[in-house]
Amino acid sequence: MEKIIDFRDKSKQYPRLFKISKFTLPKSKRIIESFNIQECAFKRNDIVPFSARGVFVLPTDNTIVARGYNKFFNINETEETQWNNIREKTVGPYELTLKENGCIIFVSVLDDDLLVTSKHSTTKIDAEGNLIHNKFSDLGEKWLYKYIGDKKQELIDFIKENKITLVFELVDNDFEEHVIEYSKEEDGLYLHGINENTVEFNSWPSEKVFEIAKRFNFISVKYMVYDNIDDLKKFADDCNGYYNGKAIEGWVVRCKKDNGQNFFFKYKYNEPYLLYREWREATSAYLAHRPMKYKYIKTYGYVEWIKEKYQSNKELFAKFNEKKGIIKLRNLYLEETNGGEYVPKVQEPVTKENARYKLILPISIIGSGKTTVGRMLKILYDIGHIQSDNIQKKKPAPEFIENVCKEFDTKTIVMADKNNHLKMHRNDLCKKLKSIYPNSLWIVALYWNIETVPEKDVLEFSRDRIERRGENHQNLTPEKTSNYPFIVKMFLNNFEFLDISDPEDSLIDETIEIKFKEDSISIVKKIIESLNLEPKTDEELKAAYIQANEIKPEVSQKPRKLAPLYYGLRLKYVNCKDIALKYLKNYSDQNEQFVKDYEKVKFLIENSNFLQREHITIAFRKRDPPEMIKYYDQLVGQGNQVANFNDPKLEVFINVSSIVWTSNLVFMPVDEIESDKIWEKIKKEDNKENQNNEDKNENKINKKYDDSLLCHITLASYGDTKPIDCLKVLNDIKNYYDEHTDLKLENDTKKTEPTIVDESYIIDETNKEIENEIIHPSSIIQLLAPPIKNVTFIKPLKIVEGPNWKQLFFEPFKFKGYYTKFFY
Repeated sequence: MEKIIDFRDKSKQYPRLFKISKFTLPKSKRIIESFNIQECAFKRNDIVPFSARGVFVLPTDNTIVARGYNKFFNINETEETQWNNIREKTVGPYELTLKENGCIIFVSVLDDDLLVTSKHSTTKIDAEGNLIHNKFSDLGEKWLYKYIGDKKQELIDFIKENKITLVFELVDNDFEEHVIEYSKEEDGLYLHGINENTVEFNSWPSEKVFEIAKRFNFISVKYMVYDNIDDLKKFADDCNGYYNGKAIEGWVVRCKKDNGQNFFFKYKYNEPYLLYREWREATSAYLAHRPMKYKYIKTYGYVEWIKEKYQSNKELFAKFNEKKGIIKLRNLYLEETNGGEYVPKVQEPVTKENARYKLILPISIIGSGKTTVGRMLKILYDIGHIQSDNIQKKKPAPEFIENVCKEFDTKTIVMADKNNHLKMHRNDLCKKLKSIYPNSLWIVALYWNIETVPEKDVLEFSRDRIERRGENHQNLTPEKTSNYPFIVKMFLNNFEFLDISDPEDSLIDETIEIKFKEDSISIVKKIIESLNLEPKTDEELKAAYIQANEIKPEVSQKPRKLAPLYYGLRLKYVNCKDIALKYLKNYSDQNEQFVKDYEKVKFLIENSNFLQREHITIAFRKRDPPEMIKYYDQLVGQGNQVANFNDPKLEVFINVSSIVWTSNLVFMPVDEIESDKIWEKIKKEDNKENQNNEDKNENKINKKYDDSLLCHITLASYGDTKPIDCLKVLNDIKNYYDEHTDLKLENDTKKTEPTIVDESYIIDETNKEIENEIIHPSSIIQLLAPPIKNVTFIKPLKIVEGPNWKQLFFEPFKFKGYYTKFFY
């Protein structure tokens, strides 16, 4: 149960890696969910809650209703599947089962009826009530009933009693062909596994699976058992891609680790299976006019034959893209070329060593430092550097591709400086260049790997880098593009991870992986090593880095005028999330019953969907009176947030004394805003128009927090909640204290001046020498709140428990903020 909940949390934290899809079943109208993990995440055991490759869950109680295998890997594909590690860290018996070549089908029971699904989906009803067929599960169900006959209820009872999922391979060449050839008599459902419907992976031994296949008339999968791994390896090696005279995909080996855990791995054959699969993909690529790189020398001969055959007999290819005629075409090639011995007059395959040209293809996030890297390479080696940002057009992609191609007229190495975050963009560039240089180009992806980095961390990093570089960029700067945080967020939503097994990324020859936040000098060192360039000293690299950062953009976009979404206060010198956690940690250390509250708040803050920096909203452009908006617009002026940060006229003090949390919200209510510039909401019922000017001026000199404003600082919103939901909770709290006047802690700030958390707070022995810079920030870097260095002012007092919220009170403190406008 906990791991199911963890998966749900991960789907919010890493939405592009962990996906949950809902299905309404046609018969029962029940809703089930499919949990899907992207392939690139399976090797990250540190973040994957459980590695089931296909699992269906009831959302009402998190019960698993169908479960596939845990993801397992081919020999030498991972550290665990190196033969030495298998030999040393696994124990027998070793079950060797034949790997059939079809599509996977799950059969389980829900509501006393059979549930048939594919790996991640099933036939369903959409929101409009329309029936949406899943062709794989539908065919699987059709085949299932051919086998079980009058044993349906027996099968239902068996599955229900044991709480299991039957795992099949569906082979039906009339439906679609894969790679391995099957006769008509061999079509059907092959039962190769029975898994228990539990989070922990428990799969029945092959002997029992064989018995159940026989009981219900299913096709059983060939298996054999070895006590010794070396005997198994010798047998698999000797098969050499064939078993009983027939080509096979390979074997699945089931055993246990030395710690008792189940362990599966695959043994796939390069020939004929992987070779034949490459022929299939090469044919698809040719028909789509898409370049493709080949792993096997024999594929070059096959492709030349395909080109000739297509010109003379297009009928052979008529249904190839519908997965029909694949095997017939291959057999014809083998027949006409004496088993595939056709040797074309082609150059040897391109390698990094023999490639005349090399393309450096960044795949990155905004503000990752790719331009600095490109400039450094140009300074150090005169490598071509083409920047997409220099093209000031609405659709710059065609010209960017053209410029990269032209650069190869005079350079042998070129960096295509663009985020290339969409598969389509990088595929278009790779296709174009591979078609121009089919046997002489090597493409190196410079991949900033953010696959397992929380979205909020990536967003904060990108915003920080944009602010650090200031106006030293063609277009994406705080001045030219005021809504740059929105641009970054939109970019992250569209980011597509690199997957060289995907046809759109398959033209990439090599990947240099860049770590999140890796510095430019380290990145350049990786490129130098990978491309075997002349080494440079640390001094040369540092000098190139400094020079690269001094280069000004070749072109510069004019600032765009955008209307802000709202006005408010940005906080200075303080990280409210850290303060809130330290207050609550301090209190829970003294009061054990609140340890779970601390853990809950910590979880909410770390997994929040609230991506803005801490701020206080004062006025919404579309909600509040025009005269109010005009007032704040004139107050803030035309300067951006960086300029406002340094403007003493826009500075205020903010008093706080508590933190509130619910099941999915965390925020700090604001007690007081000390400012003579707050717009006063005029209430008609109070007839404030009749107040004399003297009263008004006196009230505005030291403006106390007006309860009707309900100002707050959002720290976290989780799940489906939104930051604006804090207002409702805050209003509920106000009403609660109106009814329970004895509960609210009243802090008397007249007797005790609140601790000021500003310059004096962040200056200590570690940074005393730069005190002036901190008090009067001169660089954008200092926009970001520093870590808390002194927590002696943290004195939590008590917790009040409301109906659906809790509030921790502490001795009040004040910190600085500044008026500004917000575009995101």
